[in-house]
Amino acid sequence: MMASPDWLHYANVRFTMCVPAKAGNPSYARDEIRLTRELGCDVLVFFVQNEGLLLYPDGVSPQDPAVGGRDLLAEIVGEAKKEGVRIVAGWFGAHCQTHQVKTHPAWRVCRLELSGDETGGEMSIETASYELDTVCFNSPFRDHFLAEVREVLSGYDVAGVYVDGMYSSVGTCCCEHCRRKYRAEHGEEIPLDAWSPAWRDFGFQMVVDVSREIRGIIDEVKPGAVFVQDCHGTIIGYREAGEPIFLTAPYVDAYMLECYWNIIQEPPWYVGMESRLIQAETGRPVWSPKWIARNPDRDYALVPPAAVKIWMMEAVISGASPVIIDQGAFWFDRTAFPALQDGCAHLLALRSHLMESRPARFAAILHSMESKFIRQHQEPRNDRQHFEAFYMACQEAHIPFDVTTEEQILDGTVGKYPVLILPNVEYMSDGVVKAVQRYVEGGGGLVMTHLTGRGTETGRERNDLPLAGLAGVRFTGEVLLNGKPEGEKGSTNYYQAVTEHPITEGMDGNTYSFRGRRAVIEAENGTHVLIRARDYASPPGRDSDSYFRWFPGPVTEPLVTVHEAGGRVVYIAGELDAAFWSSGWPEAGRILSRSVIHAADQPLPYTTDCPEPVLISKQMNDSDGTVVFLLVNYATNHLYSVGFPGAGVTNVQDLGRANDMRYAIAHKDIVITLPGEFRQADSITGQALSLETANGSSTVRLPRLDEYEAIILRP
Repeated sequence: MMASPDWLHYANVRFTMCVPAKAGNPSYARDEIRLTRELGCDVLVFFVQNEGLLLYPDGVSPQDPAVGGRDLLAEIVGEAKKEGVRIVAGWFGAHCQTHQVKTHPAWRVCRLELSGDETGGEMSIETASYELDTVCFNSPFRDHFLAEVREVLSGYDVAGVYVDGMYSSVGTCCCEHCRRKYRAEHGEEIPLDAWSPAWRDFGFQMVVDVSREIRGIIDEVKPGAVFVQDCHGTIIGYREAGEPIFLTAPYVDAYMLECYWNIIQEPPWYVGMESRLIQAETGRPVWSPKWIARNPDRDYALVPPAAVKIWMMEAVISGASPVIIDQGAFWFDRTAFPALQDGCAHLLALRSHLMESRPARFAAILHSMESKFIRQHQEPRNDRQHFEAFYMACQEAHIPFDVTTEEQILDGTVGKYPVLILPNVEYMSDGVVKAVQRYVEGGGGLVMTHLTGRGTETGRERNDLPLAGLAGVRFTGEVLLNGKPEGEKGSTNYYQAVTEHPITEGMDGNTYSFRGRRAVIEAENGTHVLIRARDYASPPGRDSDSYFRWFPGPVTEPLVTVHEAGGRVVYIAGELDAAFWSSGWPEAGRILSRSVIHAADQPLPYTTDCPEPVLISKQMNDSDGTVVFLLVNYATNHLYSVGFPGAGVTNVQDLGRANDMRYAIAHKDIVITLPGEFRQADSITGQALSLETANGSSTVRLPRLDEYEAIILRP
């Protein structure tokens, strides 16, 4: 796979489009570049088209009349060169093509609507509807678009190409061009089934083909130019938009992740998680954008300064480059401009440190591509809850971790980490099973949960859990749901610690609960049982029809075990990870994080008394010994409300609210201790830090954390 240039990894990027009301001003190009530099950015993604009309003359499409016949693209490129700003030429891809839709209505995407549920439903060509501004890459638009890419690369000194709207909308487009192409390739009509694998692969292949053709034009016309492709993440992008990033990666230099916490109504850390998942799936750098305008399609006022500060550092901690999407909003509102300037200046000051450093390694969490492909027709957001739970638990416990895939397990790269986490990785090939066994037998620690390895990568169910031997347990084959066999009604799973251990510290014989499944296991000799499940005990005279009958009974089968198999193996037989993700039970989160630390069998690379909502990353420069700590504060105002359930009997009102971050709740006196004696400690915001060194370790104290901070320690 080709290497991406360094500047893609550490750029300060502004992302904007031509503002028609301003474009007629002769100084417009100069003003845009000066604004970019004033902001602190050294890369500008600038769209070469508006509504399908071009900013330059004599192209394959008409020129936008707003530019008054000038070659605005040449002016932008010329001014950028004077100021040392790289220009990446942008296209809207399949959408926002108003001119093309009006001129060539047959190029439009024809959308099938599904009636029924996700397992099937009736669809018909007769009920399909055409998109208002979206065209299909299987139509002649494709050649038209590629011709524009070629003429821009041939005629202008741009650093690269950005393409928005690179999706297939799998299982939905039934335009005449798709139908004709599908018939030619498959010898039959498009299946009227939104979840048809053949139709999905057909859409995926379209995106791959266009990506390969763009790469071919770049390599032919302007070798060294980069290709940045838009995407929407590893769930929405893959399943809904039809963006097979793991297939387009050989042709793409970087991905821009359009994932906005206030739009998808997820916690802010979700965006950083998606950045890391994309890097794991593709091996490519990620650009992490933020809509600085409240809605760059229809609302040009800016979001609060606190939101942009937290987003900028979150992007950097996640290994991504922040991208400021203003789409012309700075011409009308600059309330967040000073905060963005400060952020860009801080990131520029950190750049040299980050380019020469690597993150501290401790845990590797498997993002299973084999399980993802099997589960694509199910509920992927829920199916990934086990992974996200460990992501949350490690983050809140300040355990350094990376995201890995089967590829890194098979090639041995995971051996760099003292502990591997398999969060209910239900589908696993024999090759991966053997590689995990070699890792543990070689001394690596392992944490695995529930039915890890129950199925093969093809979906075939095994008779046993193939890694049960490493865990020192035997799987009986029985799986309980909420404490009862499948088909019987249960309320919850009860459990209790039965052994004093670092994982169970503070549980003190109390009874805890979680909803979900539990594998019934038996412990082999030499396996330590730390936690056991508890059965139900109905009071005398109560039967299965009684309402209050779900009282905890005697302890039964093992729930959490520890076994030595070369490395330490912690096995959690129940879905405690899913329970932590869905309900946030604190004891479940502690069991997860403590299991990771115990299985690693070595000290953490640093310790801190930092509150849970603070995300910390330790970056180390092996050449000069410098250490950088990056911190971002997720303790903010209330963000979302998704409903008003009344008394739990009926929905009184369908309510949905999404607030962006207005403020961060400051944390005071944050202490970090790490090995090594350091002589100097500086903060990126200019705060005075205290530094104490003794007995081969150092302790640094940060007086106050608002939205973000960076601490630089020099030996």
